[in-house]
This record gives sequence, C-alpha cells and structure tokens, in this order.
Amino acid sequence: VVSFSSCAKVVDVPAQAVISPLAGSWIISSAEESNGYDWQPISLAYGQGIFDFYDQGPVQYKDAGTVLSGTWYSVSSVNSYYDEYGNYSSGAHQGLEMNITDFYSGNSLILSFDYIRFTSANSFVATNFDGKYTQRFNFIRY
Repeated sequence: VVSFSSCAKVVDVPAQAVISPLAGSWIISSAEESNGYDWQPISLAYGQGIFDFYDQGPVQYKDAGTVLSGTWYSVSSVNSYYDEYGNYSSGAHQGLEMNITDFYSGNSLILSFDYIRFTSANSFVATNFDGKYTQRFNFIRY
C-alpha cells in the first residue's frame, strides 16, 4: 500500500477596489460651444467652482457661496455623439452624468455629457450636443 499526501498553501488576497480616474478634485478650465463652424467661449454659472468626485458615485461642487452634493455615474454607450472637435461619430464611448443639489436652497445642477475622454491623468474633455450646439468642457485637476 502506497499513500501520498501533500499540503497546499492557500493565500487569501483581498480584492482591491478599482479607483476611478475621475476620483479627485477638478475645475473647468474652459468651456466653448460650436454651431458647426467655429468655437465660441461660453460662461457658466457653475464654472468657477471645484468638483470633488469620489469613488462609487458621490460628487460635491463648491464655489464661494454654494455647496451642492449628489451623485455621478459613467455611461458606456454605442451610439452617435460629437467628439471634442465637433466631429459627428458613432461607436463605443463613455459619457458622464451628474445630478447635484443644494439641499438648503433646493438649487440643483444636472450635467449630462454624451462623450468624455481623458487626455491625460490630469485632464479630460466632455461634450454635449443640445440639438443645436456642441458644447465642450475641459476639466483639469485642482
């Protein structure tokens, strides 16, 4: 009778949370809109504040006198969109949705971007088409 036995060492490694490249503080460095021919700067009521994105969806917007809190989520789509150059494209791309509110005043800010692209670890561009104009927002880390 021959008997073999062996030991196996099992190492339990906890799963690491995936950190979103969006996590951190961002400001809008520029905002423009195009009618299909040229880009013109636009001013934004919320363009002077800081967006703090946290993993798993919370977002906060702060400026000199306002604090808005809410949620963000990334949207994966395979449909038509306008890129940061105003080119009409179709295919797989990422979008971004934000819904943030000042619970004291009831003021809210809903931002819906059809397309986002990280241009570096410290910047991304987001676009939206409103039926007439393509709007382009450049975000940089704060």
